Amino acid sequence: MAISSFFAKLQETAEEVTYSFGKDREQPDDILVFDKTLLTAEPMSGLRTFGFEATARGICRRYRHLREWPDNGYIAS
Repeated sequence: MAISSFFAKLQETAEEVTYSFGKDREQPDDILVFDKTLLTAEPMSGLRTFGFEATARGICRRYRHLREWPDNGYIAS
């Protein structure tokens, strides 16, 4: 299954980081929230779609590589 997803950081606290994400950069489909301690993400909608899973994995990979939460980006596979 092909996926393309834009993401943008909305907010970051000491405990969490929140991103909007979706196929359309101007109108994101959903919001995901990462627990910074556990490195787990949950969708605000409650729908764990393929797009959510791919976007969360991509953001986490970048975090592990950069050692900081990315401001924005694009996931394609």
